[in-house]
Amino acid sequence: MSSTDPTGRGAGDTHEFGDLQVSTGSQSAYVTIELILYLLATLGIFITAAVIDEGENGQGFGASEAWFYVTLLTVGFLLSRGLAKLGGRHDSRVL
Repeated sequence: MSSTDPTGRGAGDTHEFGDLQVSTGSQSAYVTIELILYLLATLGIFITAAVIDEGENGQGFGASEAWFYVTLLTVGFLLSRGLAKLGGRHDSRVL
């Protein structure tokens, strides 16, 4: 037998407390592993470009190539964060 109040709601009904929002668990960008890996990869690219000389014939790994790869990493990072945030925090599902 289920106990109900005069309004016909069950004992476990929580509608009088308002709508409950569901958290997505998204973290800020500065604490995510993606940012840490991005910074380490960028640092690695710049260190590699500084250590490896372009050489006499220009076949080495220079600053222009380093900036190109960092640009590719940046675009990839921004796309991944954009996809992660797509429909993330503003999702208004109700329990």
